[in-house]
Amino acid sequence: TEKIVEVTPTPEGGEKVVAQWNLGAEPPSLDPSIATDSTSIDVIENLFLGLTGFDTEGNIEPELATEWSASEDGLSYTFKMREDAQWVSYTPSGGVVELGPVTAFDVVYGSKRTCNPDTASDYAYVNYIIKGCQEWNTADTTALSPEEVQALADAVGVTAVDSYTVQFDINTPAPFFPAIAGMWVNRPQ
Repeated sequence: TEKIVEVTPTPEGGEKVVAQWNLGAEPPSLDPSIATDSTSIDVIENLFLGLTGFDTEGNIEPELATEWSASEDGLSYTFKMREDAQWVSYTPSGGVVELGPVTAFDVVYGSKRTCNPDTASDYAYVNYIIKGCQEWNTADTTALSPEEVQALADAVGVTAVDSYTVQFDINTPAPFFPAIAGMWVNRPQ
């Protein structure tokens, strides 16, 4: 299915942007926490910046992150983020574009939303490397009090250190973690 998308100029002015590509099928979901198929993931890759991405040779490179570091024990990764990435919200009835910054809080929300059992993400297991994700994702929340469920959510090891710094605490040292941090299931939402 070919889709043509027109984006109105930004409030600061500028030219219209038209994105065209031939998709093999209609994407079943554009929700980063829910998408499982290659068509949806391809569109998400074009709509949302990840903390990291891959260059043409398969090496991890900065995307939304400007830099990252691991703790000495390899159990914590800290990502410094660009401050120029903006959310764009288009209102069809008014044609208005509203801009707001993409922040570390949006990354935290997206990653934790993938771990949330209510989201029912088929790819939540990818985040089981993040402290507390598996415990929350596999919990029978119907048998728990709201306070117990909130405690599980709060124990997930992804936090905003400040507006443009996000930290992931993981269960085991994993030098490949920057690639996981950039996957579609951890996109800012």
